[in-house]
Amino acid sequence: MDRKLDSHHGFHGGYYSVLGINASATEEDIRRAYRDLVKKVHPDANREKSGAELRKLEVVFRRIQEAYDVLGDPQARIEYDRSQGVRVSPAFFSHPRIKRISIRLRPVILLLPLLFGLFIAWLLWHLITS
Repeated sequence: MDRKLDSHHGFHGGYYSVLGINASATEEDIRRAYRDLVKKVHPDANREKSGAELRKLEVVFRRIQEAYDVLGDPQARIEYDRSQGVRVSPAFFSHPRIKRISIRLRPVILLLPLLFGLFIAWLLWHLITS
């Protein structure tokens, strides 16, 4: 195992450290980290291990599964991040509803500098001519 286990057969830190990623990880990063870890610790892949080692791997496997269940679901990840004191979760921006809003607002956002420039030009023209 690459990660250090604590005395309770769990990983130090939260779900991000269980998967070996940081809080800014994308959904793809989370999925990739989960798959890599599961390949290493899955009980079926470690049948040659002894009883105690196998039980330890099963606990680690369940912890990895628990972390993925939370971080792999955008809504659950937002709630988890909020409970951990993260102000704006990266999962917030990947939530389907937020993606739809940002796609709709993209043309408006792109036009804002132009509209602001036109407003300033109009304001200067108005001040000069009056």
